[in-house]
Amino acid sequence: MKFEFKCLLPFEEQAIPNFMGEASMYTPSVVKYFESIEVAVQHVADHNGFIIDDDSSFAFKVKSIRLLK
Repeated sequence: MKFEFKCLLPFEEQAIPNFMGEASMYTPSVVKYFESIEVAVQHVADHNGFIIDDDSSFAFKVKSIRLLK
C-alpha cells in the first residue's frame, strides 16, 4: 500500500521563513510503500517520529499518515 507522510514544516539546513504563507505553499510530504498503516506507524515510531525522503535531502517530524489510492 502507498502512504503519504506529511508535516507542517521540514527540518532543513536552510530554514524556511516562519510565517503561514510559506507553510501553506510548501508542505513537504513523502510517499512510501508499506504492508499496512500499522507497519507505517511502527516505522515512524522506530525513527523517533521522523521520516527521510528518498534522496536524503530533508527529514521531518511526521504529523499525519494517509493511505493513497
